[in-house]
Amino acid sequence: CASVGKMNLGSTRMNILYISYWNMGDGLTEATVFPSLRMLRELLPDAKIVFANIQREKLVAGPPVLFDQLNILYSPIPSGSKIINKFRDFFHGPKMLQRMCIEHGIAKVIARGAPSGALAYLLWKSARIPFYVESFEPHSDYMLESGVWNALDPRYFLQKDWERKQKEYAAGLMPVACSYKIKLVKENVDSRKIRVVPCAVDSRQFAFDLHERNRLRQALGLDGNSIVGLYVGKYGGLYLAEDSFRIYKIFFEQVARFALIILSPNEYHPWVLKQINVYGLPRERVFVKSVAHHEVGAYCSMSDFAFATYKPGASKEYLSPVKVGEYWANGLPIFLTKGVGDEASMVENGFGGVLFDPKRINPSGLSDKINKLLELSGSASIRQNIAKKGVEHRSIDKLREAYTYFLFQK
Repeated sequence: CASVGKMNLGSTRMNILYISYWNMGDGLTEATVFPSLRMLRELLPDAKIVFANIQREKLVAGPPVLFDQLNILYSPIPSGSKIINKFRDFFHGPKMLQRMCIEHGIAKVIARGAPSGALAYLLWKSARIPFYVESFEPHSDYMLESGVWNALDPRYFLQKDWERKQKEYAAGLMPVACSYKIKLVKENVDSRKIRVVPCAVDSRQFAFDLHERNRLRQALGLDGNSIVGLYVGKYGGLYLAEDSFRIYKIFFEQVARFALIILSPNEYHPWVLKQINVYGLPRERVFVKSVAHHEVGAYCSMSDFAFATYKPGASKEYLSPVKVGEYWANGLPIFLTKGVGDEASMVENGFGGVLFDPKRINPSGLSDKINKLLELSGSASIRQNIAKKGVEHRSIDKLREAYTYFLFQK
């Protein structure tokens, strides 16, 4: 996890194509892609930067204002949500990307995540433009372990093979966890082309705000004595689904004046409301909302701790959950699945929350952990320490150092 020093890059000209596999409206785009684009513009003030993503939904409002501010050219690749569309992405997508490279004189390609890295590799096969993959993770193993794909699914075989090709042919890999760098080196990937970059968090956007804490609590009818737990994100896939609500039920049983905030995309709300009824959660103490990413920090401030309930699996130690970084930047202790990312090791060593075993979701198995979580959340000094160290762990400087190394020094 060694890093390099900062470097003044002056007016270096280098045209970049940046690829993402997420919709423009996906929270991960705003949370992880936009910081990378900002950093590229900071380091390459004179370069042409083209952003291409697989866009499965119709753009209602057009490109965000940010792109005008940064002078980013946006060139989406239209797709769809059916499986056949996803297969087509990897056959038609590289051809569209190659046309972009020719039109804009692209010198280097950066992809966000292993699925985008597959597109970058397929582009490299025909165009031989050096490519780099940030947030490089074993995506195929995640999907297999989480039950989204099975071992006979052609998507699994294709993605698994493309990940092997990325390890071999990428000019640089930026895994999000130190543990994955260690594994890559054991697999004979040259350590000189690996830099660890945990998913960065905007510390200003997620800083604790007492005014927002009081404002939102008042708006929801919660007083200062309420103990508020927060969950941000989807259910299913990499995340626990029904088991999450079994956990919430135990919290309601064991924590006096407990209230739950669920911030999830609109399409999950009917399912969430059904689970609330199935598990008998007090509807007046559960608040289900869908908010823009820039509003999440305010809900962190109104909360006392947060849930990061991932499905278990051997490959999950290579994650760098965005939501954990956002929780920690606000000072929230977390209730985290054991074995998830470098963060699980940090929690195991006494920092930032408690770990739980999804195989032991019962009142007796969670009682001590809940009490520990309440102890952590009740201390202002502990929350301040969590925010300080959490921001250091997810510093944007690590992305700056990796870009500097790969684009200008390697």
